[in-house]
Amino acid sequence: MKTIVLFLLFIPSLVIAQSTITGKVLNASDKTPVPFASVFLSNSLVGAKTNDDGSFTLNNVKAGQYDLVISFIGFETHHQTVTVSNNVLALPDILITPKNTTLKEVTIGPPDPKRDQNLQVFINEFLGHSVNAQNCTIKNTDDINLSYNAHARILSASSDDFLIIENKALGYIVKYQLGKFIKNYAQGFLYYEGSVLFEEMKGKPAQQKRWLKARQQVYKGSDMHFFRSIYGNNLQEQGFKVLRLIRKTNPARPPDSLIRAKLRLYGPFSKAQPGWADSAKVWSAKYKLPKALEYLVSKPMPIADYVIQTDNKAILALKYTDYLYVIYTKRSNADNNGSIYHPLDMPTYPSTIIGLNLPYAVFDSNGILGNPTSTTVEGDWAGHGVADLLPVDYEPLISKP
Repeated sequence: MKTIVLFLLFIPSLVIAQSTITGKVLNASDKTPVPFASVFLSNSLVGAKTNDDGSFTLNNVKAGQYDLVISFIGFETHHQTVTVSNNVLALPDILITPKNTTLKEVTIGPPDPKRDQNLQVFINEFLGHSVNAQNCTIKNTDDINLSYNAHARILSASSDDFLIIENKALGYIVKYQLGKFIKNYAQGFLYYEGSVLFEEMKGKPAQQKRWLKARQQVYKGSDMHFFRSIYGNNLQEQGFKVLRLIRKTNPARPPDSLIRAKLRLYGPFSKAQPGWADSAKVWSAKYKLPKALEYLVSKPMPIADYVIQTDNKAILALKYTDYLYVIYTKRSNADNNGSIYHPLDMPTYPSTIIGLNLPYAVFDSNGILGNPTSTTVEGDWAGHGVADLLPVDYEPLISKP
């Protein structure tokens, strides 16, 4: 009986209608075909090469909104938003622009003595801090461009070509063309973006089964799972609970700039000047005060309080005041990444705080945000990086009794 249950764990949850995208890629300068260009839907398993006449066909595309990416050596990377709903989507001819071939000035100097240190920071933040990150390897770290601004305390990174990431935890080869990576130490802020193509690794049946199970574990409670549950109107059944978090600036805590100035003034001379040691203690205590006062409304929010329908029936949007406090109740003993506000009378469920950076944040049925800069997350989701990234066309599995 146990063997039957384990086998049924890996039956797909449902059959999804698939569509096809067709088109042709041309050189914008002379309208000639561009053969062998890479064409793919970012953050998916769907990709192809253009033929001799520049044409391409992308098969097995789920309905939804995608970032269509065209990449070819000597041309600017092309991005185009496409919305798939019909069986075949025929795109107008796509023109890609040759790169400016002006030679850049090259400064030859000694190697950056802190590159290895900064590279390790990048790898840790980019891959994430989960167990899966320990089984991920970036195969071409030499292609990572790193820059550190000591004055602003900002680490930046990018890549001219795809970073090849071997994810042995989930069974994917991830090709990630990194457009931007910013780690702001001063503000405690991390952001990165890029174009991504997934390829499934080949493995023995036991490996395939292990990967399927690992992907399911990553999916459960993730942002993709959350947004899909909103779209399916089954948040509670899927294990999510959404509360309102009210966060206000703490009036008792001065700005960081003032605190740092006072500590620089009193710290070095606290033993030499009468009373300055006490002043240093006062400002040190102010530094330890929370920057914000937070209050969690215990009554769950109805979806209508934070989700609106857009002009496109296939696209929804988050829109609300204050913050969303998202709890996933089907997993316990989470530490919330060590920093999230967590009342002591609450169970230890994984929790995430979502703040809006824009008036609203759109998403589709695949559970993907249209603009990744539209939100900021803290807590459980913030600890997951590329090592826990699933393709947009991932379908969860179900168990049967």
